[in-house]
Amino acid sequence: MEFMGIKGDRPEGAADGQFCTRRKCRRLRCGVLAAVLAAGLCLSGCQGKNVETMAAFAKKEGAEDGTGAADSVDGEFGMSNESGAETTVDGDTAANPGASTDSVEDAATVKELNRVKVKGIYVSGPMAGTAGMDNLIALVDRTELNALVIDVKNDDGYLTCELDVPLAEQIGSEKHYIKDLPALVQTCKEKNIYLIARVVAFKDPILAEKMPEWSLHNSDGSIFRDKSGLAWVNPYRKEVWEYLASVGEAAIKAGFDEVQYDYVRFSTDSRMKQVDFGDSTKGRTKTEAISGFTLYASERIHAAGGRISADVYGVVIDSEEDQQIVGQNYVEMSRSLDAISPMIYPSHYGPYNYQIPVPDAQPYDTVLAAMQASKMVLAGLDPKTGKKPVSADVSGNDAVDAAIVGGEAVSGNNAADAAADSQSTSGTTAVSGNDAVQNAENAQAADGAQAAEDAAAKTFALSKEEIAQLDPTTGVQATVRPWLQDFTATWVKGHISYGPEEIRAQIQAVYDAGYEEWILWNAANRYTEGGLLTQEEEEQ
Repeated sequence: MEFMGIKGDRPEGAADGQFCTRRKCRRLRCGVLAAVLAAGLCLSGCQGKNVETMAAFAKKEGAEDGTGAADSVDGEFGMSNESGAETTVDGDTAANPGASTDSVEDAATVKELNRVKVKGIYVSGPMAGTAGMDNLIALVDRTELNALVIDVKNDDGYLTCELDVPLAEQIGSEKHYIKDLPALVQTCKEKNIYLIARVVAFKDPILAEKMPEWSLHNSDGSIFRDKSGLAWVNPYRKEVWEYLASVGEAAIKAGFDEVQYDYVRFSTDSRMKQVDFGDSTKGRTKTEAISGFTLYASERIHAAGGRISADVYGVVIDSEEDQQIVGQNYVEMSRSLDAISPMIYPSHYGPYNYQIPVPDAQPYDTVLAAMQASKMVLAGLDPKTGKKPVSADVSGNDAVDAAIVGGEAVSGNNAADAAADSQSTSGTTAVSGNDAVQNAENAQAADGAQAAEDAAAKTFALSKEEIAQLDPTTGVQATVRPWLQDFTATWVKGHISYGPEEIRAQIQAVYDAGYEEWILWNAANRYTEGGLLTQEEEEQ
């Protein structure tokens, strides 16, 4: 999964994305796709030059993980867990993105048949095919866990088990780590374990190489390759949709309850500026392409009797500009999916995101803020004002121009400029967004410490209790099921070790925001049992 090239908001190991590490900036490449990206410059309200690549993170992680299993990484970055875990298991278009009435009704029927409040963990293909899988199943038996997210199509493009997908056999994209899938499915069913098939979507170097007409191409006609030399398929191509849907259908027929698509987005690599989509767009935007795919796939998966979910960057929850870059429209995707999984790992938010100095060091506050933003956005409200946006031009991250009028509530993650212009209001302007701290500093200089404190005190316009009670707006059907962090991000300045308390804090934050489901991520599949309730404790 992913966040700024980050799985589920974990960084992709292929240096696909970059994000600004400047203080108070959390946005994907600061929202700018231009030649300056290649030079590592951050604009759009940041102007910082300190950009760290996902490759740098991957290098650090690879040295610390110790597994050496590239296949254990979901394509968006392997993380190790150095938290002193009590349990160690060895071993990412349609013409109309809006859902039709029939498809929504079908989805509702499937949801009623298979509704499970998922509490899950990620399992790599290699792990699922070893004796270590028995240890993970035993962990589920002992704890509140009830679901496994298993790699079925990994970020290298390989199917990890035998499925009835003719094209996969034709292009040689089968690497069967899981030798006896029927037996594994049977074991899990006997233990009432909910099975989710993770299917990496548009990052598929095998399909892109074998079917070059389906790949992304540069303006000179050559195949687009990211910084790691990997080709991506074109999210606008219906043939690609059909292939991905066929993999999902096959997984459902093989016994999985749900298909979870990852890398459901466009590449964020700086080389994307060279890509020429040609006639494939048919006038569609990136968000229309991705929302179109999720609608198409949902109809196919529902018809096969399964449920469908997708992973998205955590940053796209309340950032319209970042949605446009990667193609992930949080609300639109939630109209056709049964579940949506934003990757909200605390370690992947920059300093002062949600006004938190070091998000990694405050897992509860970070997860709570991200989930509260989700609650408000899906309820049709601007998180910063608590009101319905006046228009697309005055909501989300692009609200800066509309925010500079003194006395008005400032919204959007880049509110710093507006804050500076409105400091004459003596700190009374209700400034929110991730750059509100800068406004607080400005207010302090003008009106003293109290004004600064007031300016930075409020992240959202509604109270914690009010946000938790919000219901999704009409048409939004997806359950929100975030990816949470079960690893220690040693590369983050000011990081803390993640152990039982940090795991539990994130889970509690999900509940306090008004949600009920979650999945833990650890690339090496080493999970912190001490952060989980036992079955007996859960029943109490």
